[in-house]
Amino acid sequence: MDVPGDRMLDERDRALLELFYSSGLRLAELAHLRIQDLNPSEGLVRVLGKGHKFRIVPVGQKAREALTLWLSHHPLRPLTPETPLFVSIRGSALSMRAIEARVTLRTRQLGLDDRVHPHVLRHSFA
Repeated sequence: MDVPGDRMLDERDRALLELFYSSGLRLAELAHLRIQDLNPSEGLVRVLGKGHKFRIVPVGQKAREALTLWLSHHPLRPLTPETPLFVSIRGSALSMRAIEARVTLRTRQLGLDDRVHPHVLRHSFA
């Protein structure tokens, strides 16, 4: 049985993991992304990094596809520029701790090493 809430979480988590892997973002950078930070047509994300400096980061094709699907099912409507990109099922922005937990859960479900965490994904990118 396909429960809508589960599908939403699956799509969100896939977009989150694909973006982590394809862009090399830091955990805090990913957690603070807003809708306005995406430029899906050009495959770019604007990121507020260390030192409160913005940088533009390219995003891989699989991440772009996953983000497009996630945005079509994003639970907050209407989407405004300030809407958090990754939210819980209740609509609040995912915390860094929640993102870490989702990465751990999904990598375990995929049968990957228990030591996979957000910073390992950042290193995989580099």
